[in-house]
Amino acid sequence: MNRLITLIIVVALLPAVAVAHWLDEIVIVPPVPTTVAPGETIDVVFNYTTRDAKLPRDHSAACPWKVRLDSVNPYEGEPLDSGVNWHYLSDLEYVTFNVVASATIPSDTTIGPHSIVVWASTDISWTWPNTPELIKSYVIPIVVVSPVLEVGIDIKPGSTPNTINLGSNGVVPVAILSTDTFDATQVDPATVSLAGAGVALRGKGTNYLTTERDVNGDGLIDLEVKVETENLDPGTFQNGSAVLTGSTYDGQAISGMDEITIVPPA
Repeated sequence: MNRLITLIIVVALLPAVAVAHWLDEIVIVPPVPTTVAPGETIDVVFNYTTRDAKLPRDHSAACPWKVRLDSVNPYEGEPLDSGVNWHYLSDLEYVTFNVVASATIPSDTTIGPHSIVVWASTDISWTWPNTPELIKSYVIPIVVVSPVLEVGIDIKPGSTPNTINLGSNGVVPVAILSTDTFDATQVDPATVSLAGAGVALRGKGTNYLTTERDVNGDGLIDLEVKVETENLDPGTFQNGSAVLTGSTYDGQAISGMDEITIVPPA
């Protein structure tokens, strides 16, 4: 009879031992990533706190973490990074773990909305489903975007060097060059910026100053835009070059660079 009573007592105490180490909320450390390209690696910085809630304290506990893409539980979704911290018996009752996870978005990830999910636990076996005291998660919404496509541009086509007087009130022609795999005429003028200057409008209308023509004689139609000279920001020049950014109508980001000479000196 005494052995039976002892067994019942031990079984009754097992759940208390299993949840001796509790898990507080996961805290994401800014900056929180919001956009990322396929194949790009980003840091996901977070911390989580565990508590040895059992008295008397009698054992250490593994406190694993995972970072997954589009995960609804600790086992599903693309694994991005993982690790294990330990809450040792010799530690204080509360222990905070600081983690810098390295997350590489798979190259075949579709463009559009996704989520990076941070998981933390005091259950090394990740038993699921489980109580929120043992496993917690934090969902970070992200948008996977197309990688920036490097394109060729020609500032002031036919002119060498590309001299610009920032004091003028005119416009600067810039050709975005097509290739066999890139159609420059699909670039949205509303998104184009050269050194901070956007594409000028025709008069007081809403149409942009653009021309479609073969600028470099390769038989492909290029897109020539005219940006407002007075809005050029020389502080954005890189080693004597100006950078053009923009995107196509279907959302492909582009970037190009060409040399520029300011006269008279700014």
